[in-house]
Amino acid sequence: MNRTEKKRIKLLNWNKRQSWPIGHTRLIGGHLHIKQINGETKAVHRILAEIHLKRMLLSIEVVHHKNHIKTDNRLDNFKLMLACQYNKLHQIR
Repeated sequence: MNRTEKKRIKLLNWNKRQSWPIGHTRLIGGHLHIKQINGETKAVHRILAEIHLKRMLLSIEVVHHKNHIKTDNRLDNFKLMLACQYNKLHQIR
């Protein structure tokens, strides 16, 4: 087993843990999430969008990754959309 495979297995095992430390990240549904001080988790792309916009996102707002790579959290890869627009783009009913 090479180094990359070992890291991948370690990451997969980490993601199966029930508890994880505050401030640490984890992949959930392909998106990177972080555990906050209040114990809740939040998607990193939503946090970055909120910081950039200087406001909290509404529950009906979605941060779309333009290149469809869920872990690519560069601001220029984001597009803020309403959930109905996002669902139409991805043909979700």
